[in-house]
Amino acid sequence: MKANRAFFSGLLAGVAITVLLAFARWLGFGQLNLEMLLGTFGTLPGLNAWILGFHLHLLFAGIFGLFYGLLFEAFDRSGPAAGLVLGLAHAFVVGILLGVLSAFHPVMGDELPGPGWFAASYGFDDVILLFAVHAVFGAIVGELYEEPLRSGHGNYVET
Repeated sequence: MKANRAFFSGLLAGVAITVLLAFARWLGFGQLNLEMLLGTFGTLPGLNAWILGFHLHLLFAGIFGLFYGLLFEAFDRSGPAAGLVLGLAHAFVVGILLGVLSAFHPVMGDELPGPGWFAASYGFDDVILLFAVHAVFGAIVGELYEEPLRSGHGNYVET
């Protein structure tokens, strides 16, 4: 596995999720803000929480990129389609975690509304966004990671 490629792919895909969610909020399509949800574990809602959450989101995106890379290698398959499938599974897990988030989040309910299962408490737009951005995440990681596997069966020369 090329760990650097996997981590960097996850990092870029994490930035893409942040941009897509911000654009969707700007358009009035949903209110899901993963950076604020993560950042308010360490501080109250506001710019500092968003910045903290953004850094945590990128760290987790890189880690998930590594996990995707391991799965791509294990199944000797990568690319946008394989990544998209992993992204949808990833969204399913995140959706469940969002459902239990209110139980242990320090400011959820008081300062921030709880997202509920699959962000459904925010509205159906957010359920769609949750799956869409994670599918995009997976497709990006799959595309950027694919090159090492193109040489056949995971046997490649690291460049």
